[in-house]
Amino acid sequence: MASLDYNSTDFQEAVAAVVEAKTYNWIADINTSFLLTSGYLVFMMQLGFALVTVGAIQAKSVKSVCLKNLMDVCAGGVGYFLFGYAFAYGDPQSCDEGGTYALWLTMWVYPVLTHWVWSTSGWASPTRTTGGLFIGSGVYDTVGSGAVHAVGGWAGLAGAMVAGPRLGRFDRAGKPRPMPGHNSVFYIAGVLLLWFGFYGFNPGTMGMIIEPTGSSFGMVVARCAMSTTMGACFGGCTALLVMLCYTKLKTGHALWDLTMSGNGALTGMVVITSGCATFEPWASALGGIVGGLIVLPSSLFVLHVLKVDDPVDAVTVHAIGGSVGVLFYALMASKNYVYELYGSTAPDGVSPRHYGWFRGDTPHVLGANVVWCCVLFGWTMGMMYPFFWILKKFDMLRISREEELAGVDVSAHGGHAYPGMEDVYNSELKGLDGSTDDGLDHKNGSNGMDYSLGNIRLQGQVDQLKDEVAKLTALLPASLSKAAATPSKMNGRTSRDAAGMLV
Repeated sequence: MASLDYNSTDFQEAVAAVVEAKTYNWIADINTSFLLTSGYLVFMMQLGFALVTVGAIQAKSVKSVCLKNLMDVCAGGVGYFLFGYAFAYGDPQSCDEGGTYALWLTMWVYPVLTHWVWSTSGWASPTRTTGGLFIGSGVYDTVGSGAVHAVGGWAGLAGAMVAGPRLGRFDRAGKPRPMPGHNSVFYIAGVLLLWFGFYGFNPGTMGMIIEPTGSSFGMVVARCAMSTTMGACFGGCTALLVMLCYTKLKTGHALWDLTMSGNGALTGMVVITSGCATFEPWASALGGIVGGLIVLPSSLFVLHVLKVDDPVDAVTVHAIGGSVGVLFYALMASKNYVYELYGSTAPDGVSPRHYGWFRGDTPHVLGANVVWCCVLFGWTMGMMYPFFWILKKFDMLRISREEELAGVDVSAHGGHAYPGMEDVYNSELKGLDGSTDDGLDHKNGSNGMDYSLGNIRLQGQVDQLKDEVAKLTALLPASLSKAAATPSKMNGRTSRDAAGMLV
């Protein structure tokens, strides 16, 4: 009787067939359950984005931001369902040439990029089967530091540049003025929810936890989760330490900055996202440190050099962090882990599969990923900047100055997000007509608002008071009415100024 060769391909395939039959195809069901659960976690990230944004802005715009986050999901889902998926993963040999473009980002900008890098027919894809790999390796952006995060960040930059800064953000000399968010609790709750969601985003992108052959893919998924944790922890700590050193050197007083630490954790996760399945723990920690180091200088550059008003530091966290992540992947991807993910050879079955330059390979992946970073920036800005510019030309991008001063919640959404707490809204200003010589640039985003006053009221209350004064003046005798109409000097201030201070 011939002995069985337990290592033979035929024997292993026979065993796999028996296992599959006995488990009633549970492997596919388990993987589907894993993918769905990961998707549910990713959906929680939208709540995280909403809370981070709400916490980082002024109270008078809360309802507006919440609606935008809701429409992010609703309109984005409609757009991706109608056209986005077809552009991203459709077969170019069988696609219709017709189509209607709407919901620009989710229907066109993002899907085209993901097709290029993730589809087997994309020119940049490392799994391309319709031709040779770009620069011999293809672009390594497995989970999407570039195709997801950088795209969103560059799109945000385009919008912020075209829309311009919020009123009061810069003075006449172009110097930024403090405009802190109104709720730190919302902000940190959002950061932690995003962190939680990353455990769905990064591991879930693997798409399975058991290979179709029955082999476990769990270690790859666990590695993604480990990389996520390392990136966030080291990123948050590093950004906090950088801010402590910066404020100590600049002011003599070390500041324990919550926002900077939270953005450091987020940036650390963004940096390791693309290659989270190919990093060893120490490499993921290094990625987090890199993310934490770039937060402060990037934020200062965007605000002070580019003069872009970015309340949530989306450009820093996503655009710059995502681009750095694409490059970090090209440098630090482990050979064995890349082989585990993509195989040891290219799709042609002959060419060797490349990995990180700093891990002993040639710089093929680095060259491809540098080009990819340029493509991400050029494509996204090239599509989104004109899009926002057109909206601005048709007065569809930004509300009027008066509406912004009163608060978009009041002017467009039926009232404040916090009824009965009007004292928290910084809506009163000096020189509404732009006549006050207050040293602020009224044409380019500064409104003369004194953000240090805690008892200022809404402009509507000021107008109401003026109406009451006019009525009282009309009842006075002519001589007294003339005197009342003449501003009197009071310690260098007019009585009109004094009335303004009272309200």
